[in-house]
Formats: sequence, C-alpha cells, structure tokens
Amino acid sequence: MKTSLLATAMLVFASLPLTAQTLEITHYQPPNAPDSAWQYVFAQEKDGRLWAGNELGQLFQWRNLEWEEEALPNAGGAPITSMVAHEEKGLWVGTLGDGLYRKGAQGWEHWQSGTSALPSDTVWQCSATPAGGLWLAQGAAGFSHFSGGTWTHFTPANAPLPEAHVEHVLALSEERLWLATPHYLVYWGTDGWEWYELDAYSGFEGTQVLQLRWLDEQLYVATNKGLFRHRGETWEWCTEALGEEVTPDVAKTRATTLWFPEEGYGLHSIWDEMEWWSYLGASTNGVPRFTHTLFVDATGRLWMGTKEGGLILLNDRQLVLVNTAEALEEAAIAYPNPTAGTVHLSGALWETVTLVGRAGEVLQTWVNAEAISLEPYPAGKYLLHLQGRDKVAYVVVLKVN
Repeated sequence: MKTSLLATAMLVFASLPLTAQTLEITHYQPPNAPDSAWQYVFAQEKDGRLWAGNELGQLFQWRNLEWEEEALPNAGGAPITSMVAHEEKGLWVGTLGDGLYRKGAQGWEHWQSGTSALPSDTVWQCSATPAGGLWLAQGAAGFSHFSGGTWTHFTPANAPLPEAHVEHVLALSEERLWLATPHYLVYWGTDGWEWYELDAYSGFEGTQVLQLRWLDEQLYVATNKGLFRHRGETWEWCTEALGEEVTPDVAKTRATTLWFPEEGYGLHSIWDEMEWWSYLGASTNGVPRFTHTLFVDATGRLWMGTKEGGLILLNDRQLVLVNTAEALEEAAIAYPNPTAGTVHLSGALWETVTLVGRAGEVLQTWVNAEAISLEPYPAGKYLLHLQGRDKVAYVVVLKVN
C-alpha cells in the first residue's frame, strides 16, 4: 500500500512541554438555580473574582471552588442580561427591567429611569472601555454612554442610526464602537458611521445577531445563521461547513483556538485559522445540547452557561495545541517519504514525537525517532508534537491517502 504524505504549515515555538489528555469537563449547579436557567452571563474582576448571572435575576460569585448566591439590592427579579468588570470602576450589572447596578469599593449603586438620568430600565448589553466609560445597548431607547457621572443618550434623533432598537454594543474604545440592531450592524469610529445590512453581509434572509466579540483585533459576529468574522474590508462565514446553524456565542482560549456552540448539537472548536476542527458532541462528552454563553476566565479556562447542565467548566490547558510563543530562529523540518509512508525528521534530536488527532487525542508516541510511519492511520490532518531537550516544535502533516 502506497501512502502519500505532505508536511505543511510547519511551526516551531519556544514553549513549555505540553501533554495531550482528555478534556476536563466539570458541571456546577449554582444554589437555588433551577435546571431550566441557562441564559448565564459572566464577568471577572481584576482581583480574580468571577461572577455569573442568569435570566431569573440571580447573581453568583465563585468562591472556594463553588458558586455562592449574592443578592442584588432592591432587585425585582428582572433578568440579568449583561455584566462587565472594569479594574477601577468595579462590576457593572445590566438587567431587563431593573436598570443598571455597579458594585464598587463602597458597595452597590443602582440606576433606574425614575430616579436617575438613565433613559430606560432595559439594558440589553454593557460594554466598558479601558478609559472607564460605559456603553449600554438599551433596546427601543437606543444606546447610552456613562462617564464622569454624566449620561449621554443616542437615538435616530441625534445619531445616524438606521433604526432605533439597539440590542448589542461592543466598545473598543471611547471613539470606536460596534452596535447591532435587528437588521443592521453599525460601526461608529473616528471616520464616521458605517452600516452593514445583516441579510446582505451574511447572504441569508432573517439573520439575527446573538453576540458580538472582539478577538485578536477582529470582530466575530455570532448569529442564528452561524459565525461570521470581519477582517479588513471583508466578511467571512467561519462556519460554512455546518450550514445555517444557530451559533449563540464564540470565545477564544488560546491564540489558535476558537470555541463556539452549535444549538442542539454540542460544542465546536477551530484551530489554526479554520484549518483544524474538533467537535464535542452532546451525547458522548458530557456537553449539553444547548449552550447560551461562553466565557474565558483569567486562567484560560472556558465556562459555559448551558441548558439542563448548569454552569460547565471546560479545562483544555493540557491539550496539545500550538502555543504562539516567540518563534525560534532554527526550524525543524519534516521530510515526507510518499513511497514508504514515513516522515523523516531533522533539525534537532527529538526526545519524543507524538502524533495527535484532530480532537487533541494522542494516537502514538515515538522515543528518539528519526523517522515515523503514518501507515496505520486514515487520510486526514494530524499534528506532530516534537519534544526536544530545550524546545518544542509542531508540524501539521497531511496524509493524502
């Protein structure tokens, strides 16, 4: 049997040794939260305090390896729709009917439309800037900005909004802002305003924005038609292989790993610029079929707000993934032998060579090998993890047949 091999996208990085293991999935059910609660939102303060809130108006803090409930003052049980933490301003909590809360050094503060300049008690999303300003998406009331104790409100009457209802806001700075309305994506920057009609940019009728995320200087838009990315002047459909599937959120745990849920089916990840896919199916991996929100904490762990699964902690820190540390000048090279079905290695004496599958699973390990064989394995992409005495290399290998 002849085997054709092609070594591609060879990457070498200075890194600590990594070991491929099964993903660690831990379920937590917050106190007094029913299984039906699953629209969780998350935030983490500078001191490490992690918070979660849900559509029942319940607020929880992560303490001593468990979730503990904390009551919002004067709360009427309105859904908690968004939270964001700022290192100086504290924790902001937006609700759908109880207005806006902030927990700072002096305790809780509360803004409502009847007792403050807040134009509406409806807060769909909060977004804080590094300078300390806060932006709010406020549904039919448009969007608002709070800074230095002053509120400024924006509607089609005083801003070139294509429609009044604003559901999402993502502030990159005080001068750069992304907004989502029912039918448009809107960018507001120093050069003015830009509108993107949702159906036109996605190519699908009835596209609805579910979440906006800014990852690696790029805008990701999670929608009911899949995941899209804005790069430069172009839009990319990241999940084209899945078709028009509901994608509620997207998160990034490593420089090369995107995670996103597919409603009703489980959780996906994409590695290396859309080249590597893995899938955590709901039936075999302990991941519920429905996930509403993703959040990456300060330690790099992925939290998931799920239906009938509570809060799930997914720890992938022990997976073999490409680590984008500083590249070494000396490159290791893999030489495929299409006749023998082997890969010859040079550039260093590699103490171990590990063959890794698309889901991060270890398939085989060789010790002090100068050549390896992929003959027992089916066609597809594989990752070679090469461990030397003072460096680690990663080589993507494509087995053609």
